[in-house]
Amino acid sequence: MSRINPLILLLLVAGLVLSCKDPKDPVTPPAPVVPTGPNLFTIVSVTQYSMNLTWNDRSEDEDGFKVQVYIESESAWFTQANVAAHAGIGTVTYELTNLSPGTVYRLRVVAWNAAGESAPSNEQQRSTTAAPLPRAPSDVQAVALAAVTVRVTWQDNDVVDAFVIQRHVAGGQWADLATVGDAVVVYTDNTVSAETTYYYRVGAQNENGIAWSADSAVVTTPAPGAPLAPDSLVAEVVIGRRVILHWLDRAVNETGFELQRAPYGQQFQPLAMLGPDVTQYNDELGTNPDVYNYQLRAYNGIGSSGWVRITVDYRYCSDGLIPLCEGNTWDYVVSDTVGEDYEIRVQSLRPEFIDDLDWYGIRSIRTGTPDVDTLYYWRNIDDTGTFQLDYPAPVPAAGNLLYRWPAALGSYTVINGDSVQLVSTGTTVLGRTEAGEDTAFTNCLAYEHRYHGSDRYDQVFIHPNDIGVVQLKQYVRGIGVVAVRDLIRWHIQN
Repeated sequence: MSRINPLILLLLVAGLVLSCKDPKDPVTPPAPVVPTGPNLFTIVSVTQYSMNLTWNDRSEDEDGFKVQVYIESESAWFTQANVAAHAGIGTVTYELTNLSPGTVYRLRVVAWNAAGESAPSNEQQRSTTAAPLPRAPSDVQAVALAAVTVRVTWQDNDVVDAFVIQRHVAGGQWADLATVGDAVVVYTDNTVSAETTYYYRVGAQNENGIAWSADSAVVTTPAPGAPLAPDSLVAEVVIGRRVILHWLDRAVNETGFELQRAPYGQQFQPLAMLGPDVTQYNDELGTNPDVYNYQLRAYNGIGSSGWVRITVDYRYCSDGLIPLCEGNTWDYVVSDTVGEDYEIRVQSLRPEFIDDLDWYGIRSIRTGTPDVDTLYYWRNIDDTGTFQLDYPAPVPAAGNLLYRWPAALGSYTVINGDSVQLVSTGTTVLGRTEAGEDTAFTNCLAYEHRYHGSDRYDQVFIHPNDIGVVQLKQYVRGIGVVAVRDLIRWHIQN
């Protein structure tokens, strides 16, 4: 009997085993591999509360990314954010939010999957921007009301948690004096000594810190027995004529008052020595427009009170619905149906005093030509609106109310037989810039000017109190818009 080769027998057994295996049995997948770590990690930009991040994804099998932050106190890395997987390789962008203002963050990124985390990316360190401080107060002033009393005032320029008042003497350091609440703009210091010079500053405080006034106030307290300082110094301006100063006499022992004046940017010079109990002074400035500073104090044989000061704008200006001031200009581009666009400049001229009122000449000139298009007078009257007077001025000079403001919708005026009606408020006017781009003026007033005995009427859009006329549309009944005048640049000095 022949013997079976053992090698053949082994092959037969293996074949039987393989033939018995169920073809539907699943194939065991290969074990996962840790993804390749990202690189080129960059903090692109920051805000108070966020950072914009980018990195290069070098793996195709990550399940996601972890943005990690290093905590110095723990000497360890912690996950700050989980980021979804990126399809394929390439650049990943992510905004990391919920950060703290003014804080330095040390960051890196890792990729991860079931096998674990990749090697980390390069590290980046950067600070978020600091939270803003409030706008600092301005116009800080200090007045010695008596030998042992100083009043500090300032202008409130923002919503704050509190105002902090600090003080120092000559050669000393700033020290906290008091803290007062928001919207408080005066503090009385009753802790001063006579015949001493003090410096004051005021800071606006919120949760992010204190913004100190750029200016500080200096005051010297008077000697005991010197008169009390005058109070409530105010000015009444009659343009082209005079400045009328008024004040309250608080002293009972003054010999008189000393008044000084300084044009803007210059030193004070003596203006007048006034007797006791005087409470008014007329400064006949005439045609010398400028911004003037005045200071006033009481005096007697013992000494002088502290100065009280006021700044007076004595320029040729008339605040109101349409701001008028010598040198104000408005440049318009005019588009009509009969030719190419062209520009017109409207100028506010030095006022003429007609029946003792300041009337501002308004001149329109087509740019590039010497031709005067129109000439008339305007002036503003508080709580009434803008008035117009014909040129040359008639005798007697009777101006007519042109644009009534404040006024209710539908209010109208009649001027030279024409009617001018307020038709809307809070209007947004679409115009164009000097470069021809679209722009918008919000919160405008719209007036409709209908001309007596004519098919023409205008719509005039005014941005009140700070710019003036921003657009004028001319209509003809039965045709529609025939011309549009758009404001493209302006120069307002008010």
